[in-house]
Amino acid sequence: MLKKSTTTDEDYHAEIDGFGFTNWFEKCLLPNIPPNSIIVMDNASYHCKTDVPRCNDKVQVMKDWLHKQKIPFPEKSIKKQIWTLVKAERKNTDNYFIDRLAKGHRHEVLRLPPYHCDLNPIEMVWGNVKEYVTKYNTTGKIDDIITLAEEYMDAYDPSAWGRCVAKVAR
Repeated sequence: MLKKSTTTDEDYHAEIDGFGFTNWFEKCLLPNIPPNSIIVMDNASYHCKTDVPRCNDKVQVMKDWLHKQKIPFPEKSIKKQIWTLVKAERKNTDNYFIDRLAKGHRHEVLRLPPYHCDLNPIEMVWGNVKEYVTKYNTTGKIDDIITLAEEYMDAYDPSAWGRCVAKVAR
């Protein structure tokens, strides 16, 4: 079932956050996939939560992280020096919490490269849903749009994943 947006913002990503996604990932996805699965994921911000400091974080946040990683540094280092250490170590860690969570359940996350929606099959499916809704939408009412989208998805043949084919009789 589709969910109506609770915001007037056109960017639905505002309704999804790292906490909600992580909760769904841990409680709904991981218990329901076969052992040793590969989870293909794009780089939406809520998929990429990390505890690794960013360049605009306070120097104390960076120092605390370096301490946690057991990386030595001179306590009187300036932020630029600390950031250089953090950047160097970022490459040696599992940056994303979701990746570590999946690994803890013996799964692997495969991340798609940024800005390559053509490699993400769900984007093709959503494109077909939008095309179908556009073609058959006569009222412009949100409830009718949801009904059309659900109609298309209910008729979708998952075995035709690569072809994005739906069996909708109109």
